[in-house]
Amino acid sequence: MKKNTPNLSIHAPRLYLIDAHAYLHKSHNAISGLTTQSGVQTGALYGFARMLLGILKNEKPDYLCVCFDAPGSTFRHKEFKEYKSQRPELEEGLRSQLSVARQLVEALGLRALEKTGYEADDIMATLARKATRDPKGDLEVVLVTPDKDVLQLVGPKVRVLRELQGECFDFSKVQEKYHVTPEQWVDFLALVGDAVDNLKGAEGVGPVRAAELLNRFGSLEGLLAAVRRGEKSVPPKIAVSVEQFSKRLLLNRRLITLEERVPMVLEPRECEIVPPRRDQILPLFKRLEFFSLLKEVLPEEAHVPALQSISPGEMKSLLEKSPAFALASSSEGLALGLPGGKSIWIEWAQSSDWALLLEDEKKLKLGHDLKSLLLALRAKGISLKGPFADTMIAAYCLNPSRTRYGLGELFLERLGQPITLGLDKNSLLFQVQSLWSLWESLEKEIQSVGVHELFRDLEVPLIPVLAEMEWEGVGVDEKLLRSLSVEFEQRIQESKKELDILAGMEINLNSPKQLSSLLFEKLKLPVIRKTKTGYSTDEEVLKTLAALNPIPAKIIEYRELAKLKSTYIENLLTGRDARTGRVHTSFNQAGTATGRLSSVRPNLQNIPIRSPLGQKIRSVFIPRPGMILLSADYSQIDLRVLAHITRDDTLKRAFESCEDFHLQTACEVFRLKPEEVTSEVRRRAKAINFGVVYGQTPHGLAGELGIPYSEAQQYIQKYFEKYAGVAEWIRENLEQARKNGFVKTLLGRIRYLPELQSSNAALRAFGERMAVNTPVQGGSADIIKKAMINIYQRLQGSGIRG
Repeated sequence: MKKNTPNLSIHAPRLYLIDAHAYLHKSHNAISGLTTQSGVQTGALYGFARMLLGILKNEKPDYLCVCFDAPGSTFRHKEFKEYKSQRPELEEGLRSQLSVARQLVEALGLRALEKTGYEADDIMATLARKATRDPKGDLEVVLVTPDKDVLQLVGPKVRVLRELQGECFDFSKVQEKYHVTPEQWVDFLALVGDAVDNLKGAEGVGPVRAAELLNRFGSLEGLLAAVRRGEKSVPPKIAVSVEQFSKRLLLNRRLITLEERVPMVLEPRECEIVPPRRDQILPLFKRLEFFSLLKEVLPEEAHVPALQSISPGEMKSLLEKSPAFALASSSEGLALGLPGGKSIWIEWAQSSDWALLLEDEKKLKLGHDLKSLLLALRAKGISLKGPFADTMIAAYCLNPSRTRYGLGELFLERLGQPITLGLDKNSLLFQVQSLWSLWESLEKEIQSVGVHELFRDLEVPLIPVLAEMEWEGVGVDEKLLRSLSVEFEQRIQESKKELDILAGMEINLNSPKQLSSLLFEKLKLPVIRKTKTGYSTDEEVLKTLAALNPIPAKIIEYRELAKLKSTYIENLLTGRDARTGRVHTSFNQAGTATGRLSSVRPNLQNIPIRSPLGQKIRSVFIPRPGMILLSADYSQIDLRVLAHITRDDTLKRAFESCEDFHLQTACEVFRLKPEEVTSEVRRRAKAINFGVVYGQTPHGLAGELGIPYSEAQQYIQKYFEKYAGVAEWIRENLEQARKNGFVKTLLGRIRYLPELQSSNAALRAFGERMAVNTPVQGGSADIIKKAMINIYQRLQGSGIRG
């Protein structure tokens, strides 16, 4: 039996009829922020495509037709001018996607149908009627729609699937949920009304009352007749309402009833599913940037090269003559692809005479994620030296906002070619051959877009630096870590006991629901902010409540202890390599839109230092015997970058004179003398300084400082009065970002900001914050990466071990 379709026969062929516009609208509302790199909205189409592919995969229909609402009015509008009149005009972002939806359906190999003057529901009703009268008598129908109207069509061979909710309605399910039969459904909606279609029901008649009346009198006509007869079984108020609105109810009935005789020539068994049309789906999905979906739609057709036996002498000769090679490795061996189209497979067990050629600094080495390859080769005792070209890093330089830079996705995107990503030698040989075509495509674009210097001078030289850092790792004191684990666990348990005593009950501190009940119901503390699931108990809320009761402060303490233990202590223990006794994190060079590095397994960034507890964790990092740990950083680099790019004279003077910048801001904004600035005032000035860098709003600053919105707004206004150059730069930068669709960092990293054109105010505001934040944080990242490269090269050149 197939998923979500109870009570359908196992062997009967099935026709699935899909309400296109209903799912396009829902997808647009759910993921309206999804856009292409150039800012074209695609959320409705992406969600719609995912739904269609899900139906094909999970339901395995025999026949399928996607039904569309035709543009313009329908016969219902002619009968009732107010039909659906309350609906807002379509947003342009959604309208443009609706025009592509039918093209998408047909490219997937599916039938699409619309009829002028009718809605998709009417087409579905007509096809469903035809199917139930199919001459062979074995065709069953599944209507895929969230629309309630179609429940009137449910019958022995017709079901309704609400795909997003995973609900399937047959006769018994309709009765169980709504307490009426499908035959009574039109009358039920006529009585209660349908706000979606702007149809008002009888006043005072809700779903429960409507079901009672229909079960008693059978139908709307039966109810009206009973009212006219003056039957006492109809409550007086209901009788008056039904009588008063009888014309409306009968009109509702006509409008809700689906037309089952739409004139059309398509027959149910003509809705065959054919394979996706490669010549249509590939350019369409590339234009929409649905690269992850392409892998689901198009089968792999990669042709792996035939292996040829090459003697060691021939191999060495080929490698010596070649000016470059592409590389990929596995546990079995190494694949080398030469620019001319030849590829070579070398098993690790073979003689390593060829390995010296990998150190030839005149030969280009091309790969995808070269950092991983450098580490894999080093584990085999093989050194790989530049010059390098990395297709993953090239793709990252072209668009740092992407979430994935997989080789398979890039091949589909740029070459329209599925690729087998196996680790067997044939697959790897094909990959290294194909890498040259991918590199050619990427190299042309990084030249034309203007990020070639960023790629060549910053990101590529950083690859061996990060590989070296990962290989060396960092020492940790295992004994101290285990001791801290025990200590933190004891403190967590003590904190829990103290909280239980204060609360007067045992409470699950990891349950937001129980915390919410304790704080706002039992303790009667004021609600600061609501969420979709209840009252917020996040850190910002707890800090505000801590002034009123000791329990919120203890919850903050408990959470800090638990987070430090799980995030740092336990992860460091599990992440410690038993062989080396060191932690070897993995640095993600292509993980952030600003260019900043991130690290995983374990995360060695953001380890706290300011609190005594954080300092204890920092103390577990130890140098090798006879060596020291050297910490090098830039002071207030984000703010210095801000001063540089805004050319604000006041900001520049503050740094040039080596003043305490936060103190300077406190004096400027709060009109105080230096000796009058308290630590609290300086803290507020610091929050304002960094708030501007991060594009923080008055609301965000108010939450951070625990002050009213108006006060935070006043602080920001004063800041911009004193640092007028910053205010002017933000204005000009936003203007240029809206015009160009992107912002740049100091060394030319481009971040595209399609959110700036969004009709969604929250997304647009996010884009504006990123337009301010990216040049600053991204500029800092550029500088720090450059410093890492310089330090690495100095150490390499001097012979100092570090």
